[in-house]
Amino acid sequence: AAGVIELFLSFPDVEDAPASRAAEASINSGHLLTALRMLEESTWALDPHPSAPSASSLQAIAYDSPWHLVALFCRVHSLPRSLTLLHELARNNDWVMFLHESDLQQCPADTVLDVVDGYFTDVPLQSHLRILAHSIAAQEEQPA
Repeated sequence: AAGVIELFLSFPDVEDAPASRAAEASINSGHLLTALRMLEESTWALDPHPSAPSASSLQAIAYDSPWHLVALFCRVHSLPRSLTLLHELARNNDWVMFLHESDLQQCPADTVLDVVDGYFTDVPLQSHLRILAHSIAAQEEQPA
């Protein structure tokens, strides 16, 4: 526990820094990236098969899912979003949970498309998800 406390105390202090400088400091912080890796590993230990049909996979749908803590950690510390869960869901061709999580994490369409192209193995499903990602990208480009 003392090691974790020391790790958290060593995070860069970016509270008063401009957003771009805070993001740069966070990405270059080995301590933050170590904490993120540990948080992801701990989350996997809680539920190693997020797409398996079980009571624990139903929890992944809920807002109290530990994966939301990982996403929040990234947001709070100006880190790029963690795509670990999205990669695993895509590897398992679990498109419903993949779309749900990508929406919760507010992933841009380009990120969704990259994961679809790189991790889904079911070719027809990949094709449909590509169409969806392009549709989302077109909506993102339209003025509000």
